Amino acid sequence: MENEITLSLWDWVKDWDEITVLYHERELDAPPFAILPKLGVVARINGEIVGTVWLYMDNSCSVCFPHWLVTKRGLNLHIARKVAKLMEQFITAEAFHCGYRYAYTGFATETLANEAERLGYVPIGKQFVMLKILR
Repeated sequence: MENEITLSLWDWVKDWDEITVLYHERELDAPPFAILPKLGVVARINGEIVGTVWLYMDNSCSVCFPHWLVTKRGLNLHIARKVAKLMEQFITAEAFHCGYRYAYTGFATETLANEAERLGYVPIGKQFVMLKILR
């Protein structure tokens, strides 16, 4: 189906070059490859990667850290929000399945923090630090 969003775990060999393009299109540095966790997800439309996010999982408490979320520049706002929501739901469901009960993250701008609130995160401090209880 055209414009269907599909999600998959990232393949560091196959996906990395295309992922870096997403960040560069947004005039952002790609995350340092050496520190990316194994659990990452990519979203595709018509086979093209249009979003990605990774999940860091603390091994001393039930907190996980979704990080490095980006969507392709040029997506309309409705599609970009849908891509972000699907990726976030996928990755936090994986975390919940692994026993994590809280997702903790921060954002660089108020606009991004507002988008996180749409996904169920609540502010827990200053400078756009957000927490979500996983269920």
